[in-house]
Amino acid sequence: MDGHAGFHGDTALTRRLLPEPAAAVSGYSRAGSERMGSSVLLRPEPGLSCQRADGDRIGLQIAHLFKGDPYGRSQGENWAVVFCSVPVG
Repeated sequence: MDGHAGFHGDTALTRRLLPEPAAAVSGYSRAGSERMGSSVLLRPEPGLSCQRADGDRIGLQIAHLFKGDPYGRSQGENWAVVFCSVPVG
């Protein structure tokens, strides 16, 4: 189980291409899943999206959840997410 708080932003690289950096500090409880070695984890999530003229976006976000052990003993999880967002209102 994982709960996190952090930041997410986007900036225009070009009119249509938007880097979407994100990072969080995460509280983790094993609850039958991976043993991570710590209950406080770091979660960098770089992403990139393409925005259409109507505001719709499609993009890719890559994330890594890790303990941050500088000696390489850190276990972690990686994932990639393809997303689509549609503005409302």
